[in-house]
Amino acid sequence: MCTKLAKLFVESIDRVVQELGYCCDRQYAYLPKLMLCYGKQQCWEIPSYGYYYYYYSNSEPSQFNLSSGKYTFCANCFHPIKSESILIGDDPTQTLVEIPKKLFLLAKNDIQEPEIMIDCIIC
Repeated sequence: MCTKLAKLFVESIDRVVQELGYCCDRQYAYLPKLMLCYGKQQCWEIPSYGYYYYYYSNSEPSQFNLSSGKYTFCANCFHPIKSESILIGDDPTQTLVEIPKKLFLLAKNDIQEPEIMIDCIIC
């Protein structure tokens, strides 16, 4: 039912948009960007639409081994960590910074960037 209704809407709106001089009414978006996991060595990618935990570094002077970046862990790497904190850092040869797990926030890798509007040659 909904699929049929959506198809009728698209057909109807296409006619209206074309009468206004445009090619079509479709807006396209890029898939969510690839995100890297700071967890286990064999885990390196957070998939599109996958859940992850993140921490933003505010680059406090006491945290000299953290850039002002975002540290992300996939849910599969984050949950098995038994301690109440996680050691992170930009340079593994330097002292790692201990961040409480409760400061990490849950998110979903679902942010799509819209493609810029261009004139269609052929729709």
